Amino acid sequence: MRRCNRFCRVLRAVVAGLGLFLVVGPLNADIQQEKRGGREEKDTPKPRENIRRATEIPTPQDQVITVLRGVPAEIVLSATASLRQPVIFRLGEGPSHGTVSSLRPSAESNTKAVVTYTAGPGTAGSDVFTFRVRHRETATSGSASVRVRIMDPQAELVVPAEVNFGEVAVGEVAVRPLVLENRGTAAYTAPLRLDPPWRLMQEVPEVTVAAGATLEVMVSLTPLRLGEAKGRVDFPDVAGAPTRLVGRVVAPIRLQPSLVQLEWEPDGRSRRAVATLTNRLNAPVDYVLTGSPRLKFSSERGALPARGTAEVTVSLEWPDVLEVQSLLSVLALGVRDEVPLTALPAPPVLILREAPEWQRDGDRLILLPAAREGALVMANEGGRTAPLSVILPPGWTSPGYEDGVELGPRETRRLLLVPPDRSDDVSGDLEAVLDGQKLVIGVRALARPQAVVEAVPSRTDALLESSSATAPGLRGDRPVTEEEKRLQLMVDTLGVFPAGFEVDRSLPELSEVSFGQMTPENVPLLIKSVGAEFSYAVFREEYRPPPGGTRPTRHWLPVNGLQWKATGGTMSTTLEGLSPGVRTLFRFAVQTADGRIGLPSPPVAVTTPTPKPFPWGWCFLLVVLTGAGFWWRRRRRLILEG
Repeated sequence: MRRCNRFCRVLRAVVAGLGLFLVVGPLNADIQQEKRGGREEKDTPKPRENIRRATEIPTPQDQVITVLRGVPAEIVLSATASLRQPVIFRLGEGPSHGTVSSLRPSAESNTKAVVTYTAGPGTAGSDVFTFRVRHRETATSGSASVRVRIMDPQAELVVPAEVNFGEVAVGEVAVRPLVLENRGTAAYTAPLRLDPPWRLMQEVPEVTVAAGATLEVMVSLTPLRLGEAKGRVDFPDVAGAPTRLVGRVVAPIRLQPSLVQLEWEPDGRSRRAVATLTNRLNAPVDYVLTGSPRLKFSSERGALPARGTAEVTVSLEWPDVLEVQSLLSVLALGVRDEVPLTALPAPPVLILREAPEWQRDGDRLILLPAAREGALVMANEGGRTAPLSVILPPGWTSPGYEDGVELGPRETRRLLLVPPDRSDDVSGDLEAVLDGQKLVIGVRALARPQAVVEAVPSRTDALLESSSATAPGLRGDRPVTEEEKRLQLMVDTLGVFPAGFEVDRSLPELSEVSFGQMTPENVPLLIKSVGAEFSYAVFREEYRPPPGGTRPTRHWLPVNGLQWKATGGTMSTTLEGLSPGVRTLFRFAVQTADGRIGLPSPPVAVTTPTPKPFPWGWCFLLVVLTGAGFWWRRRRRLILEG
């Protein structure tokens, strides 16, 4: 116990001594330092001087720059200073992903310095290095950092959206520039491929455009066929649409105007127009004009000089007077250029033809004394329908003539002139007007001798009796005239309609005629109705001799007793009384309530079917087979019973 108390007292004394040392030691040191400070006050600067020198230290500026990897970049280091003394730069910590050159003084200011930084290879996108500054008599400043953003070089190619070649003729080559601009930081190199008819005007397809440069690539178009030429140029690794190549390929020779219209020339009685040929090429070229076979050209073939022109007259000569719609084309180097051609029908042209009983004396017609009357034929040799008006000489008559009759193209009108009393010569002027065209004909009828005995037969009997050119004479000694021969041939070909039959061309024509299911005796007829106010006439072909004649002539006889039934837009009836298996010709026409009949349709052939013979052979075979069956059943029953 005593030992423990002694140990505790010793321990307390040690702790108390240690605490006293810790308190008195620092106090003694401060006292000694104050004494030394009083002695050294004369050797150290004053506090105000220390503050002034601290403010004279230059301050470096932090920077952030962007550089291209592998491309040396000059960096200007700068600092701010209150003194006019030069600033001394010192590099601090170097970059981790590049290299920095040694410091170089800047020519701009003594507060700047220049270094060259080069980013090294790799994938790093940033780097940093530091520098410090000072004056010759000042301390060194703290560190400033230069942060570097590293970018990889990249090409940025700008191309046009379209290159238009315009019109290019077959046989020539058009060349246009394709401008490529590289706005990037790296060169662009790639092959360009074009399909015919487009081609690059260089030996190799590869192009190289340096960074920040512009390059013109020449592209040519060699036409292959007419029409729109389209192509494209693709640029690998370039965003955006490719460049479109467009052009219009035309024929080597241009034909103008775009619509050739032939105009009527009364003096030459023809329709004419002038077409212009233009050579688009820089070389001579041969051409051939083609069109409708009815057309005529002043120069169908020829040669055009380089960039030259020529005029060609296109005409439709008399008696071609109808409307024409065709194509006019010029062929050169195997290529055609076509334009539409139209020619309106020629205006009405009045032509006079006289019968043999007239004798021409200059511009005057003289009726022979033996002729009782004379016929004139008024013909419309134009291409349009026009009304005909005739003013007869005083005292002359024209039986059956109607003024204002319409004359169609190639249509004629027979005008029979009967002079007045023929005891003396009778003369006068006949005026014929067709659509404003006036024709004056002097006519004169010579006095008829009293001794002349007329033996003129009936014209109708003569025409219906024969049309042979070698017939010796129809009645008496008068020969058959050429007009009578033509009329007789027309009668034989077209046939004779009933007496008093006249065609009314103002009535509509039938648009559709059809037949139903035929029987040997009956033929159902279906006609598309042209109006509820019309009925229909049917004519049947028969050959019979004319009255007083012996030669059979084609006649068209009306089919009477037809009962028409209206069903919707169709009129139907039945042709009865026909012979089985016989071919018959019919013609159909529109008829009005007052008996007027329209233009008959062309002949329509109808062949009635023949009745099928009764199948006597099959009936006999059926009877034999039936009897054989009964006999076999009876025989079998007898065998079973026996």
